[in-house]
Amino acid sequence: YVAINNSINAAFNEQITRLRGNHFETQWGGMMNYSLQTRTAINAALTANPLPANITFRTSGNSLSSQLRMVARLINASAQLGMVRQVFFVQIGGFDTHGNEFHPQNNTNWNRITEAVYDFYQAMDGIGAANQVTLFSASEFGRTLDSNGLGSDHGWGGHQFAVGGAVHGGQMYGTFP
Repeated sequence: YVAINNSINAAFNEQITRLRGNHFETQWGGMMNYSLQTRTAINAALTANPLPANITFRTSGNSLSSQLRMVARLINASAQLGMVRQVFFVQIGGFDTHGNEFHPQNNTNWNRITEAVYDFYQAMDGIGAANQVTLFSASEFGRTLDSNGLGSDHGWGGHQFAVGGAVHGGQMYGTFP
């Protein structure tokens, strides 16, 4: 395995570093090389800056929690990575039910969101970053009041939330119809 892996790495390295006559091929090789260097730097920073053992995420069957765990790990390693300000995107799907607005999947999704956001906030608090990190939701699923024939559809407004130590909770913005 080691010999095969070393041969593959050598062949790949030759492909991304050899001189080329075509500008686009040269750019591709440079970007691939940069990507590999970045991966190496991130892996080293994550290894050198593990989350404290008391910080846990309920990731079993919860991809959102797994994504937020990686964000927490990156924030924890941000000093070594030279990250002063960063935006991370995570996602969860399964809300587009059309026809049954109270679909059972929505309860499962909200439970996953609740677990993931709670664990993420606890992690930020545990590494002393709760006041520097704000998590917020965004969605275009602001259901309309009128039916599209199979339930209500994508609308222009919706309810969102923000979580973080610097968030002044209990505030409502906008006007409910």
